[in-house]
Amino acid sequence: MGRRTSIWDDRYRKAKALQAEAETKKMLGELVLVEEVKDTAFREGRRIRDAVLAVPDRLASMVAAEKDPAKCRALIMRELKAVLESNDKRE
Repeated sequence: MGRRTSIWDDRYRKAKALQAEAETKKMLGELVLVEEVKDTAFREGRRIRDAVLAVPDRLASMVAAEKDPAKCRALIMRELKAVLESNDKRE
């Protein structure tokens, strides 16, 4: 019976050590809740999506007035890069 108790004591001590380590990492900001990460990722993804979907409204008249496909492409590319670079600056 002594050996079985020893195994459970060891498991208990290891579990407590892991719990203490997790609490320490959380206090130091090295560990965050999964839900917080998911919520932040969702919000940022939605913000980027909305910014990209707004591009056609901003460019429609300029692209419609432009006859040269290369210039149309350059306009679109410049605007998309601006949207994505503005995201980089937020981080």
